Amino acid sequence: MILQIHLVKPDGDPIYGRSYETSPPSKIQGVPGHVRACAVLYQSSSGTSRERVYTLEQENNLWAYVFFDSLTVIFLMPKYTDFSPMKKMMQSLGKEIASSYGDFVNAWSGNIGDFEGIAEVIDQYVLWDLAGPTKKEMTKIRKYVDSALEKYNVAYAGIVDATGQMVTGNIPENHLQNITKELSDDSIAPSREMVPTSITVHEHVVQLLRVRSLVVVAASYPTAGRFPALKAVDEIAHNLASLVKE
Repeated sequence: MILQIHLVKPDGDPIYGRSYETSPPSKIQGVPGHVRACAVLYQSSSGTSRERVYTLEQENNLWAYVFFDSLTVIFLMPKYTDFSPMKKMMQSLGKEIASSYGDFVNAWSGNIGDFEGIAEVIDQYVLWDLAGPTKKEMTKIRKYVDSALEKYNVAYAGIVDATGQMVTGNIPENHLQNITKELSDDSIAPSREMVPTSITVHEHVVQLLRVRSLVVVAASYPTAGRFPALKAVDEIAHNLASLVKE
């Protein structure tokens, strides 16, 4: 469970903070000094990899850092959170923020207006991760998947959440287990370029594509080649990406 998210510059200066300890979520100011110091230390180290998640335990809390050239995204969560699915969301959200707002950081004057829309971007990732899509969104998502199943010659299609559970679709349980393992092994990188990852599960060519904290899945029949699944996963992902921008 995400408690807080902070954006800081490479030198540790805070840019924006958001708390999910309140309902609705609220903007917060400031980052603890030792957390900022750790971020600067990591950021300045030649051994720190970009887009990898680093963690710092503190009493009952866990701080997680994702580093980019222009900024650092810092997450606070309870120490005993199931970290593996959270990591996927952190990386994906971090890439979205860095891509959309990174150019503002170096020349930032302190005007939060430069980051217009940042709250909505963060909320869409985190709230879907905490509570899943709303009922209204789920109705649309099911239609996206059902339409692709009717239109394309695929064995199955569906959407999997950050915990590896199927949100909707007809993915067989034994296939879902293999797909979940791929997700937990970091095989499916967050992608803003809408480029699927192909894996083979029980002789089926399966296409996987992340849309924020969700993964779109489609599998061709063994004799059909990969193109039916590619078309299905592309259409579902395109509709899903449009939905999260509404």
